[in-house]
Amino acid sequence: MAPAPEPALAAAVARLGLGAPPEGRPDRGGGLLPAEREANRDLLRRATSGSPAGRSRMVRHRVLLVLDDCGAGDAMRVGFCIRAVRDSLPDSHLTLVVGEDAAAAYRSSTVVDQLVVSSLYRHPSRGRLRKLVELVRIVRATGVSYDVVIVLWWGSTLLRLLARLAGSRTRVGYGSGHGWLLSSELGPYDFDGDEIAQNRRLLTSAGIADVAEPAPMIAISDQDHAAAGAALRQTGWDGIRPLVVLHPGSDWACQQWPADRWASLADGLAVDRTLYIVLTGSRSEEALVESIRQSMTGASASLAGKVTLPELGAVVRRAALVITVDSAVNVLARAEGTATVVLAGPSHPERLGGSGIPPLIVKKMTAEMERSINDCKRPRYPAGGCQDWTCPMAGLSEIAVDEALKAARLALSRGTGTLNMPSQVAAEAHPRSAAEVALPRSSGAGRLLRNIVFLAGGQLASWAFGLLWLIFVPRRLGPAPIGEFVIALAITALLGNVINQGAGTLLMREIARDHTRAPRLVGGTMVMRLACVIPAFIFMLAYIKLLHFGGEQSLIIFLATGVTVTATLSGAIQAAFTGLERMEYLAYGALVGNGLISLFGIAVVLMGGGIVALLLLDLALTVLLLGLNLYWSRRLFRIEWREGARQIRYIVRSGLSYWIGGLFFITYLWIDSVLLSALAPVTVIGWYGVPVQLFTAVLMVAGVLGTAWFPRLAAAHTTGAKELQSAGRPAVETAVVLSLPIAAGLALVSGPLIQVLYGQPFSGAAPVLAILGWTVVPTFFNMLAYQVLLAQGRVPAWIKVVAIATVLNIVANLILIPVFQARGNGAIGSAVSLLATEVFESAGAIVLLPWLVQVRLLSRLARTALATAGMGLAVLAVARFGLVAEIVTGLVVFAVLALVLRLPTRDEIAELRGLTDRLPARFRLSRAAA
Repeated sequence: MAPAPEPALAAAVARLGLGAPPEGRPDRGGGLLPAEREANRDLLRRATSGSPAGRSRMVRHRVLLVLDDCGAGDAMRVGFCIRAVRDSLPDSHLTLVVGEDAAAAYRSSTVVDQLVVSSLYRHPSRGRLRKLVELVRIVRATGVSYDVVIVLWWGSTLLRLLARLAGSRTRVGYGSGHGWLLSSELGPYDFDGDEIAQNRRLLTSAGIADVAEPAPMIAISDQDHAAAGAALRQTGWDGIRPLVVLHPGSDWACQQWPADRWASLADGLAVDRTLYIVLTGSRSEEALVESIRQSMTGASASLAGKVTLPELGAVVRRAALVITVDSAVNVLARAEGTATVVLAGPSHPERLGGSGIPPLIVKKMTAEMERSINDCKRPRYPAGGCQDWTCPMAGLSEIAVDEALKAARLALSRGTGTLNMPSQVAAEAHPRSAAEVALPRSSGAGRLLRNIVFLAGGQLASWAFGLLWLIFVPRRLGPAPIGEFVIALAITALLGNVINQGAGTLLMREIARDHTRAPRLVGGTMVMRLACVIPAFIFMLAYIKLLHFGGEQSLIIFLATGVTVTATLSGAIQAAFTGLERMEYLAYGALVGNGLISLFGIAVVLMGGGIVALLLLDLALTVLLLGLNLYWSRRLFRIEWREGARQIRYIVRSGLSYWIGGLFFITYLWIDSVLLSALAPVTVIGWYGVPVQLFTAVLMVAGVLGTAWFPRLAAAHTTGAKELQSAGRPAVETAVVLSLPIAAGLALVSGPLIQVLYGQPFSGAAPVLAILGWTVVPTFFNMLAYQVLLAQGRVPAWIKVVAIATVLNIVANLILIPVFQARGNGAIGSAVSLLATEVFESAGAIVLLPWLVQVRLLSRLARTALATAGMGLAVLAVARFGLVAEIVTGLVVFAVLALVLRLPTRDEIAELRGLTDRLPARFRLSRAAA
């Protein structure tokens, strides 16, 4: 093929038409003839021969690779072509022309001698004159008289013109028409064909020896590794926990996965608390990443827009697993040999070579859909990119969450027993020994176990100290002072929720996802709560004037307000401790707060002090706890007050849903005491306050069940609806089965229990405790149903149920308190109102989760009721022998009847046996950790 006479540059531009899109797909033809291919190889053989002339040519040999009009991923995919040129011509001068997006992949490369960055296709709508100016600049930067010029990928008329201006004899590329621009034109590029094979054909046609493995390439410098390590440390990664990278972004909507499914996948992985989940993306994808994290219930961190492409490659090298769509991050993972799960659409990631274990590809797209998408995408080249989510082809909707989760777990189990990083990178990321780096899962499990131990110990200590206070203080003071105390607690609990504004839950979630936000979020929350101090006391003054409280009750309310305001400031720091997984500080706070307040409070009462003295002690210790929290926080972060103040709008807006939900919950819990304070004497309020505290202590059983079952429920939800139902039914069944004997026992012994613990002055509390005892059954059911809804992400639906229940509770209290107060005990009206509204909530839970009620549950419930009835008859039979005899008889009779009626299932018995077998090992592990 003889070259045409070279025209002047301006004439060529005018005749060819700058910026024209690449050719379509006309009939194939015009491939390189065997004779021409052999001629190119002969030229290279002569250039690299052993003769002096040949050696001089070898030194002067110049190769130009044109890699423009494509993104970073495509640029890295053909890294094997650049490596092949260098291997074939080791002493040649290699110049690479790349677009701005792809330049970062080769900026630190030692394979390329000269890197020329092009902006020809940065603005596809750029006019012809501007493109002409840019083309002239590129030619001046590269120079001319190259021995070999290869236009990689599909090329374009502009790039082929660049090859003609810069090259001499060997100019290879794809295209049709203007045949004089290339010495070896291979015909049109097949956009449906194998891209790796077509780029390999370019090498062969230019006389370059091909490589065995078409692995991608990226240049990562030591500075990139250091910057990546610093970025990861700023998110809170300790260099030990296995790092899982999720990259959801793509230029094409038809290659992306819906954001809600990414959130469900991340939550499914987050169930394994040893994994550290990081979401990545470009600066333009920050909104997508944040929307995913906002939808998550588990912890994660974000590097979106915070690292360069080579730094992202260094992050990928550290990762135990990468989950991505078929984007540049998939290419990075193949270049670094990291275990990968690819959610593929109309592309073929299996064609890409690389090191390490081949990726697991999840692809459900039909060939017909793939052809339709490609026919839609092709006219958009070279500009690329489509984010039209209204298109029916957008989103990889056929890929289910459970399929991606199964692939991720398989990839983790088969390829990542240790972190996928070289020892020098591990040392830079976290200065520990190689043995520690090799055991990331054990280290993560150790942290999780330590957190559980601290939390469980703190909660148990708080419960024990609170029980001591509940036994000694009310008996010593009597119902009237306890009534005054309950009034103050109820109104300040509502006030505290208003001051919190949902920020506590928001801080825990956001700081758990990104530890670097702790200083600003804590600072903003504390500034916001400090601003509420004066309005809080003004509100309390108005409340006191409205209900005409006396001097002592007013003082009690003001002291309780001071305690509440101070506690909200500590709560902001404690929320940060939770997000940072430093549960030991929560345990210390529980010991100082609940422990010392309970012990010193008992001492104050025994010395003759009253409620005022107790609240003064409470206020002093709450201020002490705030000081300790500030001191402990300095070890982890420094509060940024000024920057935090700028976060107040974000905190208020983002915490609004939590605030509304919390407002309904707190109102529901305390509104009965508030209404009692307005409609009944303080003695009656004391009769109500003590049973409510005993009732709350019993609810700890359901709280432990829900906390223990939630991870299993969350994991089951990510797998599928049937799996969630299989996990949810036993949880609710267990709660209901346990609630019946507890409810009956509490109702049966309510009179003797109140008499033994508090004496005759609290006799009015006995019927209240009996009613609250039967309230245990629907409350247990509701608490476990809420855990199921929380695992499903349906908390807003439950908030609606609670909101309606709150309104009904207020109405019922306003009606029933006066009715029962006319008979001498308005507290019974509040207890009946609570029972009725809990039953209403149970009905709402059944409407939201109808699959909870089935024949198996009803059958087991009937057998439990039968065993409970037998227990009740036995308790009544021994009632004359006292409280201890009643409790022991009830426990023994119910246990025997439960075994006879086969109440425990085989799975529950197996779980109990496994727990008893594991307990000694757990104790040994705890001692070893200590």
